[in-house]
Amino acid sequence: MIQKTTYQRTRLTSEFLSEPVVLCAADDNYAKPLAVTLQSAAESLRPGNSLQVIVLDGGIQPGSWQMMKESLASLPIELNRLRPDPRVVDGLMTSHHVTRTAYFRLLAGKLLPESIDRVIYLDSDLLVRDDLTILWEMELGDHYCLAVPDIACPHIDVREADCNFRKSSPYLAAISPVGNWRELKLNGSDRYFNSGVMVLNIERWRRESIERQLIQCLKDNRKHVWCWDQYALNVVFAGQWQPIPARWNQGAHLFEYPDETHSPIDRREFVEARDNPGIIHYTTEWKPWHYYNHHPRRDLFFEQLDKTAWAGWRPDRPPFRLSDSWNRLAVNVIKSTTTTVRKIQAISAANDTAPKPVSPSAQPITTNLEIQPLVTLFAIPKPFEGQTGIIQKNAIRSWLSLEPVVEVLLLGDDPGVAETAQELGVRHIPMLATNELGTPLIGSAFKIADQQSQSPMLMYSNCDIIFLDDLISTFEQLASQNRFAEYLGIGRRTDLQVDELIDFEDRPSVEQLEFRNKKEGTPAPVVCKDYFIFPKGLFSDIPEFAVGRGNWDNWMVHSAKNRDIPVINLSQSVRAIHQQHDYSHTKQSRRECYATGIEARKNQQLGGGRHLITGCTSTWFLNEKGLRPARRGFTSREFWFDFPRFVHLMARLVWPN
Repeated sequence: MIQKTTYQRTRLTSEFLSEPVVLCAADDNYAKPLAVTLQSAAESLRPGNSLQVIVLDGGIQPGSWQMMKESLASLPIELNRLRPDPRVVDGLMTSHHVTRTAYFRLLAGKLLPESIDRVIYLDSDLLVRDDLTILWEMELGDHYCLAVPDIACPHIDVREADCNFRKSSPYLAAISPVGNWRELKLNGSDRYFNSGVMVLNIERWRRESIERQLIQCLKDNRKHVWCWDQYALNVVFAGQWQPIPARWNQGAHLFEYPDETHSPIDRREFVEARDNPGIIHYTTEWKPWHYYNHHPRRDLFFEQLDKTAWAGWRPDRPPFRLSDSWNRLAVNVIKSTTTTVRKIQAISAANDTAPKPVSPSAQPITTNLEIQPLVTLFAIPKPFEGQTGIIQKNAIRSWLSLEPVVEVLLLGDDPGVAETAQELGVRHIPMLATNELGTPLIGSAFKIADQQSQSPMLMYSNCDIIFLDDLISTFEQLASQNRFAEYLGIGRRTDLQVDELIDFEDRPSVEQLEFRNKKEGTPAPVVCKDYFIFPKGLFSDIPEFAVGRGNWDNWMVHSAKNRDIPVINLSQSVRAIHQQHDYSHTKQSRRECYATGIEARKNQQLGGGRHLITGCTSTWFLNEKGLRPARRGFTSREFWFDFPRFVHLMARLVWPN
């Protein structure tokens, strides 16, 4: 039931639909900016035009609502209010500045009166500079909506589109805002829109019960959701929405690009959006009404606010908090680092002319930015012999299924490594330092990977670990998180017997593997670490540990904690399948490899101890809800919870039979 706040009319009927109907959603935190949005929209109307406005109320307090009515009382705008049941969107992801109210727009087809067959949706953080009647009169056809391609990430995967990628890439907010687009069978080159300004085809939404599809999409793809409701709208509406000029949604990210030559959209359209915006959209979580915001059009927001009942209001300087300062610093460091890395990549790509054919062993990293990976996954394989060869090929093939997000780099010159690298089409660097017994050294591998990779993230993995597609979403979560500039990601594996080669391009084979892992996989103790994920440059110089021997993995975690680097447990986000194997590839028993052998003891000496407890417990967890701090006060809680598995592991080392 729509609750009227004006008295000129008592109901919305089709006779009034010749004038624009505007839909907004806000809670009390957005009451002031919503007043600015509506005040500026009414003031920008040409003489004789007016607006019908419906506000989806997510908790606006009576006092705020009264001030909003006072602000709009003398303007050609009719204000209506509708209170949706918030339980309808319970369970959907919220974070930062986004609450359940952001999802109310998805319910428009169900909530609005039957007389309304189209509506202009506006976010509550906009400044309108042109007559919304122009938007209202645009041809909608049978498209789900009209919208503006997102200036921060204008395509579902920008590497798939012709969008000035070489110049724009350093400044994009996301390369692939729909991380699982291949799995969803979408076209990566399709445009991706910002949901802050849309003309909605309510008649079609209502006809197809679109709200059910949108909410189900968010639930089914929870691990991949980025930008909340915007993810579902772009997935469900892919290829069935109509782009409109960028000036109708000037996102804050536009000002990240140095000039129009770096634009990811048409240059003339970019200039028009920059210099003559129809709507200014204060995107990102840093808003003009926050004290530390530096948006170039911030002053315009307060000029408009001073025309409302909140005239004269300005944000107070917040009390100093070290965590807030650290968060701001971390955001700036991550942004500048990402931009710098992408600039270097762009320069390298621009200088790459007519490359000569090279052998796989000497193949340099690709400089084609259109397939530039987010992560370089490097490993030191064992000889490709017998069952060990099958296991390692399974692992590498699973990694290759994650392309183009992941680049694979094999290190070392053990038998079969070069041949397998050539067979599978992966990079291979044979030069790897070894100890006096001929065992490859971890420090050398990490240094080479750091020098050779142009990806912003590195991942080391044992060459017997199968990873599935949830690793991609985890990479993207880590890349987009703005809390830490440095981190070390670790996770628990499951042990599974795998005897044959797996075709990772055959979905039924992968599904069968997933099913077996779920039913038969045995979780390994937390002291067993088979992979590490970290930003480039973080571990480029570590002791010369022998690979495949004990103690060095615990040192990695212990060292990170000593350097105050967050250690993130990824076990809830990443399925790491360890293929069971024997130790016939070594001349030592398992006990000697991990505990009593010469190299195991040397690793312990280099690392300053075994660090069994501090070297396996995390300080943070990553799951579908984002980063969460681990419980404090008892730092070894994770270890002691897992103690029975640890005892079993020790027993197997002492009594292998």
